[in-house]
Parts: sequence; structure tokens; C-alpha cells
Amino acid sequence: MAALLKEYKDLFAEHDVEGLIGEGAPRDEYDQEATDVAQKLQDLKSAGTKLDHAVVLNVLMEIWGKSFNLKSAELETRREKLTKLATKVEELCVKP
Repeated sequence: MAALLKEYKDLFAEHDVEGLIGEGAPRDEYDQEATDVAQKLQDLKSAGTKLDHAVVLNVLMEIWGKSFNLKSAELETRREKLTKLATKVEELCVKP
């Protein structure tokens, strides 16, 4: 799980949804969100949930909204970036 978690953290940093790393924040700015998403997806997978794009995006949206204290409208402005991130996260979910 540690190697996979590093891949999650790297993806979150590369996508820099909030633009914080681009403004000088440390590369680990999104490590907590990456960890929370990885754990939630692992829990869902263990419970037998198929981790398709919609599930991954919903998890990202939920955790992102809570983490950054975003109202629904604010979260919607990030949907495009979160959708792109969800596509990459979904690829990690199907790795053996």
C-alpha cells in the first residue's frame, strides 16, 4: 500500500487542483487528501464496490469539499480538474 500511496500523492501534486503548489506551497500540500482518498477507495473496494469513474469522482468531490471547506458552488468550479484527477486515480485502482 505504501508504494501505491506514493503514486496517489504524486498524482495529487501533479494535478495541483487548488493551484497551491504552483504558488509555492510544498509538494506534499495534498498528501492528506491523497491519503484520505486512497483509504476511502480501499474501504469501498474491500466492501465489494466496483471502483468506476463515477465512484472515484464522487469520493474525490466529497473529500475535497470537506478538506477545503467548500460550498457546493465552489466545488463545482473544480469539477473539471477533479474529473481529470479521477481518471488517473481510477487507473491506479485497477492496478494489480
